[in-house]
Amino acid sequence: MRIYNRDQSAILGARNNRLAKMRAFSSSTKTRASSKGTTQSAPKSKNYRTSAWMQFLNQFQNGTAVSGDKIVENQKKSYDYEITGLAAERVETHMKRFLEEGEKSLYQEGEDAGKQLTKEMESFVSDYNMMIRKIGDLSDSVDETYAKKLKTEISARETALKQIGITLEKDGTLSFDKTVFQTVKPEAVQKIFGDKSTLSNRVQVLASGVKSNCRKQAAALSATSYMTSGNYSRYASDSNQTRQTGSRYNAKG
Repeated sequence: MRIYNRDQSAILGARNNRLAKMRAFSSSTKTRASSKGTTQSAPKSKNYRTSAWMQFLNQFQNGTAVSGDKIVENQKKSYDYEITGLAAERVETHMKRFLEEGEKSLYQEGEDAGKQLTKEMESFVSDYNMMIRKIGDLSDSVDETYAKKLKTEISARETALKQIGITLEKDGTLSFDKTVFQTVKPEAVQKIFGDKSTLSNRVQVLASGVKSNCRKQAAALSATSYMTSGNYSRYASDSNQTRQTGSRYNAKG
């Protein structure tokens, strides 16, 4: 008759316990799914990780778990949302600059003031185009609605904008003719973008909406990717621990 030492008995006991828990979890999955509205606190033990991973593996086998490719896709889309939100935030900032009055006004006379206004407008057009293009790449219905409203606001002032070197393209982006812009007086730009006009206010509000939606979507995708990738990491950790335990058991015979 073979005599087991304490370590061997403990390992066998732990293995049998895990197997029993896994079987119990598998058989009770349907029961828990049918009992809606009940909440159970998770046991603070390694058995909870085993149960959680049995659930994850069950989802994976059924095709409902998030795959590695999906994690990568979510991370990329989250990054695209962040870039779009950043561009929208910069557009919002440009609009605030165009609305400033007094000493901070961009519409003052002088060569230096003219250069600053040109630089600000050129930067605005670049950031605006980035925002519009990224919205198109995302295919997000909320942001697309904002993009349509932005195009409507620009279209309503298309003729006036052309006179200062800004043209609305078919895809909703803007083209900027720096040479034409530098020939117009600051007052002409102020009539379109200054506090006496509603364009800057409307673009600012709409860009803020794009920014808020993008941040919300990016946060949601990042959270999903983090939780799922974290599950993979925990699974790998538990698997390594199981293999190490099995190696020790086999070594002791």
